[in-house]
Amino acid sequence: HALYVPTAGPGGSPPELFDPATNTWSVTGTPTNAINYWSQLVAINGNKAVVSTGNIANNTLYTYDLGTGQWTADLALPATVSGANAVGLYRTAGDKVLVFGESGAVEEYDAAANTYTAKTAAAGFTFGQHKAVFPISATTLVVSGLSTRRLYDFSNFTWSATVPNAALGNSYCPSFT
Repeated sequence: HALYVPTAGPGGSPPELFDPATNTWSVTGTPTNAINYWSQLVAINGNKAVVSTGNIANNTLYTYDLGTGQWTADLALPATVSGANAVGLYRTAGDKVLVFGESGAVEEYDAAANTYTAKTAAAGFTFGQHKAVFPISATTLVVSGLSTRRLYDFSNFTWSATVPNAALGNSYCPSFT
């Protein structure tokens, strides 16, 4: 199965689940806080996904269980990232997900324990609301915003050199695969 979370804005289409056995899509329901622009999704263990709503007024993380079709509101985002229009998500291992706020704050969310742990913030720069996370090695990511890119090593939760703009270009809404 595959979970599709549209980012069409408030009142847009609800999330859908694709069943490859029947080649069909079905509506999964919607979390309490509607999915908005800039929502993000990341798969975790146990046939589940963590989704940020991207809601400007109340950005929230939810866990969706593909087996039961149930949405569960997770622990509220910490103040360091809660005011963000959007958060960047990246699964590091098991049920742990890095949450990048537009201010440069980083929290590690443990879905199994439903807890956050603050990690080293990106001091001196922000990513804004348009961010993407791109793995370049087993432990190093490029975190990109409108025109800001930094390397993040989640083996020791540290930031390092700027990635030159020429290396990745400039984009309003960056995304990577």
